[in-house]
Formats: sequence, structure tokens, C-alpha cells
Amino acid sequence: MTIETLVNDYKAKTSRSRQMYEEALQVMPGGNSRTTTFFDPYPFYITRGAGPRIWDADGAERLDFNGNYTSLILGHAHASVVEAVTEQATRGMSFPGPSEHEVKLADSLTKRIPSMEAVRFVNSGTEATMNAIRAARAFTGRSKIAKFEGAYHGTHDGVLVSVSPIPRSRDHASARSPWPTPRGCPTPCSSRRWSCRGTMPMPARKFSRSRGETSPPSSWIRSWPTRACSCPSWDSSSGSVRSRSAWASCSSSTR
Repeated sequence: MTIETLVNDYKAKTSRSRQMYEEALQVMPGGNSRTTTFFDPYPFYITRGAGPRIWDADGAERLDFNGNYTSLILGHAHASVVEAVTEQATRGMSFPGPSEHEVKLADSLTKRIPSMEAVRFVNSGTEATMNAIRAARAFTGRSKIAKFEGAYHGTHDGVLVSVSPIPRSRDHASARSPWPTPRGCPTPCSSRRWSCRGTMPMPARKFSRSRGETSPPSSWIRSWPTRACSCPSWDSSSGSVRSRSAWASCSSSTR
């Protein structure tokens, strides 16, 4: 059985999903809001789930080994979860402030997991890795991070590199040549020098230009990565502007 045969068989069994995908292309970039769920020629569209199984738009039953990327440890539509969610829905589901439930959940997690001293809840894995990297940079004072080759660590610019890498070639010897980065993301700092406009965080740049200050508050720049700066006015080691006149000249040329 060839790949072509398998693809044709998949298309024959998922006509409704193909129709939904074509409709989605008209109103969503790429036809989806979650790039990691896409696969060629198009993904099957899920209508419901129960326990370890899901059903697609064409009525096919499938065993779900993904579990929404392992987040559904109780499976789909577990009776206790449905009951709790239904009860909470009558009181409101989303508030612009803290709630008792998040405190109880954080307390439960820290008690069950000894190494987890404190918890910060986020909406996605992307937010989790982004905040973790920012906190690590602020704590250590270092800017470089290590990433697993070919692995996915979220969609923010700092880690959306080499998610689908090009196989290494024998003549690839330069560590300064990063693997492909999606269009729209800035080129990793290992591949080129950055100007002051790309080096100084936006709040610090605005502070310096608007108020004539020569040293932005360190709290504003502590968690930002320090990149090589070609402008002599910016001292990346101390996080300050060496010369007010030189900084004004540099910032004007890089706007």
C-alpha cells in the first residue's frame, strides 16, 4: 500500500471534512486557528468526543491518542467534569479578575507536586514557555536559551525556529547560520548584528527619547534579551546609553 493510496482512501472517507476545510479557507488564514492541528491534504473535523474516542464530521469513530495534546487526562466529556462545568456556567465562566477556584487549584497542585513551589496559570503552552523564558532571563541575567532541534516550543518568536528543520548537510559547519525561521519572525540574533532600534526594548526607547534620559530604568530591560548592537551609543553590557547626542543620532537613523 502506497502513500498515494492511503491519501486517496482518506479523501474518500472524509468528504464532509473536505467541504468544511474549503469553507474555512474563506474566513481563516490557512483554514484554521491552530496550526499544529493541520496536516495534508486537510484535517478531519471533529464533532464530538466521549472518553478516549472522537467522531468526525463524516461520522467516523476514532481512538484519540492525542487527548488534546495530553491536557484531557480524563478523556472527553467525563461525567464529573461536565457536571462541574455545567454548575459553574450558571455562575459565569470568565471574569476580569481572580477567583477562588484558581487559588484552590494552585494549592492542590503545589501540594501534589513537591517541586512546584508556585503556579501561574496561562491560556496556552506558548504563553507558558514565553513567560518561563522571560522569568529565567530576568533571574539569571543571561539572554541565550537552548532549544530542542526540530521540536515545537510555542509560537512566539524566540522559539519558533527550526520546528521543521532542514536535514543537516556535511558541509554545514557554521553555528551562526540558524535553521529556517517562518516569515514574520525576526531573524535570530546569531545570524546578524542588530541595530539599536532592535536592541533596546520599546518602553526604554520611548523613555530615553521623550524625556532625554541617558539610562532607562533597569526594571524595564532586565528580562529582555541583549543582542549585539552596531551603534556605539548603546552599552549592551550595562543597559544604558553612553552618549545622549550619539543616542539621538542613532535612534534617528534607525527609525
